[in-house]
Amino acid sequence: MRILLILLLLLIIIPLPFQSAKGASASFKASIKGWRPEVQSKIQVLGEFSSCRVVNALKFDNFNSACFLKKESKGWQLESFASQCEVECIKVSNINTITNTVRFNQINP
Repeated sequence: MRILLILLLLLIIIPLPFQSAKGASASFKASIKGWRPEVQSKIQVLGEFSSCRVVNALKFDNFNSACFLKKESKGWQLESFASQCEVECIKVSNINTITNTVRFNQINP
């Protein structure tokens, strides 16, 4: 029984180094290209919110477009590269648990 288990594990482990990493390599290259200095970034301060997320994006360049959200001490900040990024931010009030939703850079369908 142990021999069978060992053989099965070897059959799974041995082929791993020979498998193609073509897809992983392509996505890694795309993320590196987004940081090229030729691509200008646009920084937008969003303000104080409980949470923010990118809900839609319009790419101007297929290879160098990116949207980044950062939580800074002054509040949320959006940094976009060759794209228009639609962001939804939520402010939750603990007093009455009132939730306010604000959208920035709305993209019309």
